[in-house]
Amino acid sequence: MIKMEIFLENTFLEEGQTEINRIKLRKFQEDLYKIIRKKGETDKIIIKAPTGSGKTFSLLILLIDALDNKLPVVGMYPSRVLVYDQGKSVLNTLKNMNFKISEGNNFYEVKGEFEIKNNEEVERKTAEFYLAMLTSKTKDEVFAKVNELWGKNLLILTVPEYPYLFLTKLGLSNVISQIFEATTKYSTREAIDKLNIPKQPISRISNLFARIFNGYWFIDEFHLYSGISRSSLNALIKAFDFWNERNPIKKPIIFSSATPTNIQGYSLEVKTSKEGSKIKKETKIVFHLVSGNPQEELVNNIPQKIENQTGIILDRVYYISQLCQKNWEEKPALVWGLDKDYGNCVKTDKIENQKIIIGNQALSFGIDVPNLDKGYIFAHDAETLIQRFGRFGRKGEGSAEVHIFLEGKYKTIKTLNEYKEKKKDYETFLDLIRKIYDKRVDDKLDQLTFSKEREKAILSAVEIIYAIEQGKDFVRSVIQDMPKSNIRIRPSTEDYFRLFSLRPGGIEGKICNSDYDEFFTLLRNFEYNLNDQCFNLEKPIKESPYIKISAYEVRTCELITIERFYNYKPILVFRNQKQQIYLRQLKELEGSYVILIKKSCFENPGEWEDQRRMAELVATYESALPVYADKENFIALALFI
Repeated sequence: MIKMEIFLENTFLEEGQTEINRIKLRKFQEDLYKIIRKKGETDKIIIKAPTGSGKTFSLLILLIDALDNKLPVVGMYPSRVLVYDQGKSVLNTLKNMNFKISEGNNFYEVKGEFEIKNNEEVERKTAEFYLAMLTSKTKDEVFAKVNELWGKNLLILTVPEYPYLFLTKLGLSNVISQIFEATTKYSTREAIDKLNIPKQPISRISNLFARIFNGYWFIDEFHLYSGISRSSLNALIKAFDFWNERNPIKKPIIFSSATPTNIQGYSLEVKTSKEGSKIKKETKIVFHLVSGNPQEELVNNIPQKIENQTGIILDRVYYISQLCQKNWEEKPALVWGLDKDYGNCVKTDKIENQKIIIGNQALSFGIDVPNLDKGYIFAHDAETLIQRFGRFGRKGEGSAEVHIFLEGKYKTIKTLNEYKEKKKDYETFLDLIRKIYDKRVDDKLDQLTFSKEREKAILSAVEIIYAIEQGKDFVRSVIQDMPKSNIRIRPSTEDYFRLFSLRPGGIEGKICNSDYDEFFTLLRNFEYNLNDQCFNLEKPIKESPYIKISAYEVRTCELITIERFYNYKPILVFRNQKQQIYLRQLKELEGSYVILIKKSCFENPGEWEDQRRMAELVATYESALPVYADKENFIALALFI
């Protein structure tokens, strides 16, 4: 192992002239406030800013403007963990601004005053609003409270499933399923004429959508969405646009991203500076260049004695399980996708006071832990590394130290040698990272026919609801007459809602002597007991499963039922466990759908030119498995929906 060090100097952002409750805004926050105040001039604002620059405060800037018309402000985050973390951050900020907050479980009543001072001008706004955190874990009564409070000032922190959660909690999923079904049989206009649903439930959905989409939206970490999730978010944004085109008050969507995006709109790019408001401490960065597996080397070389609050971020659940079996002085906090403790680690949302915090991608998203000044991280690509590095050394005085484990390639060593003299500024550090790491791979799953047809069906359903509620003749001239969606689904109400909801999936596997959790995460990281058909969490294993079929020619690029896929006699092969099972025997996959993907599914294949490599890569994070006729003959990637 070779160790190489570079030093990052303090990083600042330019400050503005505006203060809110004696908190001085950074220049980009001030610019955002000015843009928002000019109502109707833009509907998309893209904030490209470094991690830790204070994008969350943008929520309060939006809220101050929304107080005038009592529209909700919605902060949307990629994970449930991040919703709760951002909720804590916002509540702490409000307390520091002398707001009174009534305690609650994911629901708070907030009272106080905003004082906006710019030079000699002072504006005061009395603020009474409700803050709600809405995820799949939020109790039904919180959704009921929010539903009663439309028209009051609301600050909602949630996940992109936001509309679908309300449809479920309010008992409207059956009605929306009938509409989704109609989009697969008729064009939009035909569906409007042929649907025979009573007006009352349509009105309830229409009123719900009018409220859900009638507000200021802040979409955080936009650059981290990929695949089917990105396609789903695109559909949600189109639905927002549709509803707001027919509304006299124009509301913006703010997109927060650490890297450039393909969204068109007003770009607010934030540059670091030599002085102003500090966002990053001086940081010693130690690169550990290894000849083997960097994640394995990290696990094997991390010191057992931890003096400062320390964060450890890896990719693979298997390596997290190895860390959690170490005898730490204190039980580490665990932030990962599985909904349970593991070994000596404790799964918790309250991580800010934990001495050791261990996690994977769930810990990479915008988690803000004060005094997290020591880190050990691994990342596959530049974007992920920058995101993970941004968790450390964010506040206060002193310095930080971050250890980065990566492969010791000759090119990497040569590049680091060029950068090791003197302290570097943040922009130079980013330049270095982009030289020694590959770019994040675009899996293009949002370009699949299924993804495009699904987006079309979701928007068509929104138009149908609007048309029936407003009156068919009135809206014929304003809707798009979309052709029917070419997605074939079993005639099941549950299936229509499940497949058209924002993140289709939810395939769960059985844990031995326990409950259920995410099937593909278990499949890749724990031993499978063939006899009891369950996963043994006491035996972690680095598994690279694949499917073997007897056919060389298969139907690709379209959604098929699992029953149809069974015609190829698929066998699930556990490479490292040296065992296999007929896919038909797995109860977990009953009722699912499959898309067999190869480069011919994409108009511009890009990275899919190397089909085998891409299939193996996507199978490490999606609900997907590579399919082979034998060890050498790659057939397709099976994506399970």
